[in-house]
Amino acid sequence: MTDTEVFLSQYLADTSALLNLVTDRRSPVRAKYLTKLVHEGRLKVPDAVAREIRRKEDRLKGWVDRHKRDCVVRPPPEAVAILSRIARQYRGYLGEKAGAADPIVVCMAIYYRDSPLTPLTDDTGIQAVCHLEKVRFVTSGTFRSLERI
Repeated sequence: MTDTEVFLSQYLADTSALLNLVTDRRSPVRAKYLTKLVHEGRLKVPDAVAREIRRKEDRLKGWVDRHKRDCVVRPPPEAVAILSRIARQYRGYLGEKAGAADPIVVCMAIYYRDSPLTPLTDDTGIQAVCHLEKVRFVTSGTFRSLERI
């Protein structure tokens, strides 16, 4: 991957990765950097992830609320069409609820697999399903390296 490709990377963030990035005790990622990525169109948050984040009163909830118009996205109907298969086939990895954030992230990851939009997740269940479905993803640690933060 060239430096140009890294710069053009776009991310579809999961709750676990966003939380790990902003709450890292050694070196938290500042909201200002995430906002920059949002304004560049390089960071998207599935609406199910945004709902999950909004359940807690913290900095991340405030950030999502301030930027929901620019970064919160709904899965396209074509991605939702595979939701029941993903939820049923990978229930052991993703949990029981098809409408929960994890299956939605996976469906969007599969739908966007040939685009620059890369799932950003620290959730091992999502990682396992992405691996089984042959979908690339990055962890928050890899994200830090790629973005040089």
